[in-house]
Amino acid sequence: MNRSKVINVYLIASFLVLNSCTNEDRVLGLNQPLGITSWELITELEGVNIDKAFRLHIDKDKVLWVGTFGNGLIKIQGENASQLTTENSQIPDDIIYSIASDSNGFVWGGTVNGLFNYKTDITIYNSSNSAMTLDKAFSVAVDKTNTIWFENGNAEEGGLIRFDQTENNWQLFTPDNSDIPNGIINDIHITEDGTVWTGTEWLMVTVASGKKVRMGRKRYTIQITPI
Repeated sequence: MNRSKVINVYLIASFLVLNSCTNEDRVLGLNQPLGITSWELITELEGVNIDKAFRLHIDKDKVLWVGTFGNGLIKIQGENASQLTTENSQIPDDIIYSIASDSNGFVWGGTVNGLFNYKTDITIYNSSNSAMTLDKAFSVAVDKTNTIWFENGNAEEGGLIRFDQTENNWQLFTPDNSDIPNGIINDIHITEDGTVWTGTEWLMVTVASGKKVRMGRKRYTIQITPI
């Protein structure tokens, strides 16, 4: 009998999980219409408080990372959960605004007190040891070369940062040195071809990775392409 995979949908709230049923369950009449069997609200797992779930990310090893609004970074692997907070670790803040991971197994988190990565130890980047003009790191994303992209700024200063880990090279794109309209980057998404899509307060921006760039504007879209 053909069986579909169980699908978990995680929603920002406390921790809301929608579990789908298998085809076998459907035949046996164990589910509601559309294959939905149950909604489960999780606020605690293995003694870890998951209330205030704010950002979710699943890495290449299918580990679920939960960024909370005040309870730090939570790692959920199977039935096991662990938690990193400012009290038991060196993470810079207990509010995690964004999460991403690279192919080397590092998890990256963005906070108002810096960008950090974590595998076994924690490394923090901020305005004192990088090209960041502010300590704020939002909308973190990782491309296929393990280059880190994130927002570091606001309407008055800062902008979009590209951090090449291999070369330890930082590039800051601002309204002063590029066609980015302002420093407010609401979201970042990277496609398979290496194009970085960012949403700003005024318009959408696309960026193709490359050390040398040529810039142009067309129909309220900015594209930075390699030359």
